[in-house]
Amino acid sequence: NDVRPVDRWGTIFQALSRREGVFPSLEAEIRALASLAVLGFRASNHGTYLKGVCARLEELTALTADPELRLATAIFLSFFHLFTGEWRRLRGLNEEVERTLDLTTLPPMHVITWQVGYCIELGMSGNFAKAFELNAQAQSLAEASGVRIFDAYIAGHGVYPALNCGDLALTERGIAKMRAAVNPARLLDVCHVEWLECALAMARDDWLLAERLAHSGLEKVLPSGAEIGIAQNRLSLAVTLIELGEGAAAEAEIERLLDYAAISGHNVFRYSGLMLKAYAHLKTGDMPAARETLRIALALGREDDYVVLVPYVPAKVLQTLCAAALQAGIEVAYVRSLIRRLKMASPDPALDAWPWPVRIYTLGRFEVFRDDVLLKFSGKAQRKPME
Repeated sequence: NDVRPVDRWGTIFQALSRREGVFPSLEAEIRALASLAVLGFRASNHGTYLKGVCARLEELTALTADPELRLATAIFLSFFHLFTGEWRRLRGLNEEVERTLDLTTLPPMHVITWQVGYCIELGMSGNFAKAFELNAQAQSLAEASGVRIFDAYIAGHGVYPALNCGDLALTERGIAKMRAAVNPARLLDVCHVEWLECALAMARDDWLLAERLAHSGLEKVLPSGAEIGIAQNRLSLAVTLIELGEGAAAEAEIERLLDYAAISGHNVFRYSGLMLKAYAHLKTGDMPAARETLRIALALGREDDYVVLVPYVPAKVLQTLCAAALQAGIEVAYVRSLIRRLKMASPDPALDAWPWPVRIYTLGRFEVFRDDVLLKFSGKAQRKPME
């Protein structure tokens, strides 16, 4: 319910590390450093130190063949890369774990933690089918092994790909499953459920309910000091305020989100904050400001191949932003790839730059394009009406 005490323990750990200089063994160092993932919830105080931990764990991983230790480092590194926005490295890391480790021989709690983290990455990357598959595997392993402490965690993170692929029925079932598994005494889990309910309200265009849930969630999570949860709630509150026409209040939340991203090094929130800032400019008709902000945001997104806005915004927000980028000629190849991966429909049928799955020309010529590739038809043209 309160993660702020990790600041003290993190500071003590760093002091001991400097004083002692070395760990008694390679295994001891890996286990100790991998346990510091919790400092990511307080990255504004520990971001620089965590970068050093990340670099050291990458060195240590190359020195051990122990699969349990390799999985422990992968869990830390995947959490770190997810929020710092190094998604290309994150994908490579998860693919290496999947390819090289026999997960059936490793402790179920570690495997479940990695599977859920991989599910998050897959859902954020638009690979929804595999995200659902990993989430189901995590749930099955929890049931088979009796490790039920993660039931709410598994159910909750299965909702993200459902939201981002637009399956609201599956979203609703996942939220109900998480709520049934949550211990009411665990405030952060309760806040997580309410945030998911806020996201579902946004998906349904119920902006008054979404605003109420976003305000409530932010008020509850702020005293805990859980910075990632605070950032999520600020992002959702900003979206609802934009949609309700409360531009000044939305701008204040976006600036707080961007300030946190700058201090913590959590670039996924910088990307999402900049994209929301551009969306707010579009809603008020400030096209020059919208385009300038889009240029900065989409360049950042292209660099590490971001797909969705973390953790979630309604599809229409990203559709509007992609349409504006295409109309202005901003990061066209990257934007078109986002549209294809998320199978987004165009908000404007007249937008020629939108990568339609199928494009048919009938005026003056007959041509059919599938994913921008001209289809060639064999056989002779019909010369007389069919009888």
